[in-house]
Amino acid sequence: MRLDELVKMDLFDISVQVARHFMENGKDRLSFIGMKTIIRQVHMDLGMDAKDSSVADTRTRLVSIGFIWKTTPGDSTLTYYEPGIPSLMNYVVNESLRADVDESLKKKPSVKPRGFKRRL
Repeated sequence: MRLDELVKMDLFDISVQVARHFMENGKDRLSFIGMKTIIRQVHMDLGMDAKDSSVADTRTRLVSIGFIWKTTPGDSTLTYYEPGIPSLMNYVVNESLRADVDESLKKKPSVKPRGFKRRL
C-alpha cells in the first residue's frame, strides 16, 4: 500500500500538507517554485533541514511513489507538479484528520468536570 511507503519514507506529514494545499486551494497543478515553497515550509515546521538539496530530495521521493506527478505541459519549458494518485491524496488527508481527532480525544479536558455535592 502506498500509505505504508509514505510512512516508511518519512513523508506522511509532508504529503498531508501537499494534499491539503491542492484540495484547499482548488489547484490542479503547482509550479516548481510553488511546490518547493510548500515542501520547504513543511520542513521548517517539522524542524527538518530546509536546504535546497533536502527539499529537492523530498520532492523527488514524492514523485517516485506517484504522490505527485511532474509534468511539462505542451511546448512549455516550465515544470509543474500535479496531484498524483487521487485516492491516495484523499486517503492521506482523511487519515490525518482521523489522527487529529484521536489525539484530541486522548487529551485531558482543560476544565475538570464538577460533581454533584450531596447536601445533608
